[in-house]
Amino acid sequence: MRPTVLAAALPLLASSAFAQGVIHTFPGGVPQEYRPTFAAGDVDGDGFGDLVVLTIAGLEVVDVRSGRTGALLHSFSGSQSAGTGPAIAGGIDLDGDGRDDLVIGDPERASFWPHPSTGGTARAVSGATGLTLWTIAGAQDDALGTSLSAGPDVDQDGFPDVAVGADQATFTGGLPGSVLVVSGATAQTLATRVGPTAGARYGAEVALLADADGDGAADLAVAARHPVPAQTWTGGVEVVSLATGAVLWSVTGANPLDVVGTGLLSLGDLDGDGRTDVVIGTPGDDAGGQDAGRVRARRGVDGAPIWTFTGGPGDLLSIAPLSGDADGDGVTDLLVRRQAGGVDAELRIHSGATGGLHVPFPPEFVNGFGGVGDVNGDGVADLGVGKVDTGGGFTTDVEIRSPLCGVVSLVAI
Repeated sequence: MRPTVLAAALPLLASSAFAQGVIHTFPGGVPQEYRPTFAAGDVDGDGFGDLVVLTIAGLEVVDVRSGRTGALLHSFSGSQSAGTGPAIAGGIDLDGDGRDDLVIGDPERASFWPHPSTGGTARAVSGATGLTLWTIAGAQDDALGTSLSAGPDVDQDGFPDVAVGADQATFTGGLPGSVLVVSGATAQTLATRVGPTAGARYGAEVALLADADGDGAADLAVAARHPVPAQTWTGGVEVVSLATGAVLWSVTGANPLDVVGTGLLSLGDLDGDGRTDVVIGTPGDDAGGQDAGRVRARRGVDGAPIWTFTGGPGDLLSIAPLSGDADGDGVTDLLVRRQAGGVDAELRIHSGATGGLHVPFPPEFVNGFGGVGDVNGDGVADLGVGKVDTGGGFTTDVEIRSPLCGVVSLVAI
């Protein structure tokens, strides 16, 4: 019988001796790789969470690996990348075979400014076989696949559905951007949203919400980079009812370069009101000093703040889902990256329920990070860190770490 964690909710303490908490290491191959990680759910059916390692070094490579053993299960190649590369959505069974599947978004942007796209794709692949279940493609320059979110059942057919951002879509000219919500089972379009103005870059990030307004239907959060004409990189987020199409609430940046919505997470019900809430990153916010950054959780129903934390000067706070619970309170937690001076960054685990700090890891040269879910079966969500080898050619080794390093967990066998 697998161990059951009885006291993982002890205060989590980081240790500088990372070797005690490293579950797997996947060595890098070439200099200056960008290697974020994602949760894949249980792809191979062994009862443990699996993970995705994305490697961007010119060509994009998506490797799906066993969380239990680290073995390579599937590998997919994408286009030449400009920026952060493909979007990934995992942990969803799209074909009803009992194995979790994966959606890979490839915006197909060129490496030169202004990054024209050949259209972009979103491709669903079987976790069991690696075969393609369906593919949707954007029109020229759409950059479809810029962002992805999956999980809620929008059309109530018993299968999770998928939101796909295309932030360069030109429905009305001038790159307003758009979001498609499609059936996870068939890829049939269920809803379409188009950006409010030319140049909005609507769909830069998306989050499907199980139910933000309490009507029993799924909803949608969308980030735009330039929601207000003539205001550059203010950023903004709106939450939309997928039942009625009405905008439930919206927020925009107060200043250029705030970039509200760089990091848009659905972590579930954070305040206990039975509705899905939203966590929004604003890396350019200056409330704590120039480029301090801010992270704020807002109520899904009306956008009212639940909790907020702010960085210090130059922190440029950025966020990613931990894809699980690290503190045992039943609420999904989040990863926060704080620029720590020079090339180093400090990763932190924060509570999804309160925003409070749980684990501050020591500063290191990080080039990609993300939650991977519980890959070792201890009941605590784990994380992936793309750690740059500064003494060995600047390749990026991915370490899958337990946040329990330095903590003794009580278990029942």
